Amino acid sequence: RDAFAVKDSGKTPKRGRDEFAIRVQAIQRDSGTYCDDPQNVKLFEHFSESFTMVEHGQDILTTLNANNFMKELFARIVPTIVDEDTFWRRYFFKLYEWKQLVDTLCKTSESTGS
Repeated sequence: RDAFAVKDSGKTPKRGRDEFAIRVQAIQRDSGTYCDDPQNVKLFEHFSESFTMVEHGQDILTTLNANNFMKELFARIVPTIVDEDTFWRRYFFKLYEWKQLVDTLCKTSESTGS
């Protein structure tokens, strides 16, 4: 399993967890995740202020060990296209951005009673 998917709090219904996992897989398989500058520059800068490779080291190892596609993609992209820090910073930012959206949608849904 992906390291980020494991962090589900269990409060999300199974269908929501499945959709989240599918989206995480799509993020992982999109080379733009790693090679393109993030669209939301301000949020990326904010995220980058607290991002460290050391803090995410175990998640990185778990992700690479559990996901051969990511391992191959990492080997093709780093360091030819981007350095290792950029690869992981952009990946975890994309996950952060997606989780922010999901959290916002959940809060909106809860407040409307949907």
